[in-house]
Amino acid sequence: MSEELPRATTEPRSRLGAAVEAALGAASSFVLFAIMTITVVDVVGRYAFNAPLPAGYEIIQICMAFLVFLIVPVLTLRDEDIRIDVFQNLFPPHLRPALLLISKLVSLVVILGFGWFLVRRGLSFARSGETTSNLRFPLAPLAFFIALSWAVSAVAAAGHVLALTRGPARARRT
Repeated sequence: MSEELPRATTEPRSRLGAAVEAALGAASSFVLFAIMTITVVDVVGRYAFNAPLPAGYEIIQICMAFLVFLIVPVLTLRDEDIRIDVFQNLFPPHLRPALLLISKLVSLVVILGFGWFLVRRGLSFARSGETTSNLRFPLAPLAFFIALSWAVSAVAAAGHVLALTRGPARARRT
């Protein structure tokens, strides 16, 4: 068994963090309900009336993208992102907090990189007018939404880094 690294924070950092988490949770619930409804309508239409929902699979794909990227900031706010601690026991216990800080910094850089990439991709989609194949839904707004999701995640990750740099006693109080 490996000893678990402490989390940067165990509670939302502020009322704003809790409000963002609640809003994103409600929005993701709505999108999940929409996916379920579209799937039921498509299946019933397909098998009962031999009339599937036109472009149903494309609508589901778009909704899935929204669902995933509504949840990413929530996971980052809660400090529930994926962490692989295979090498953790190779380091002495007094170095493990520094290891956690380094991993959070790397995570922040990766999140910022993803956000920057999606902004550039969104601008490219906007210039070219690229759309989905059946519904002709423009891809630029989706790419900008995903970039915004990464931006919110970056703010949360930066908050975790700041909490860790303050020391364990102050990080628990924030």
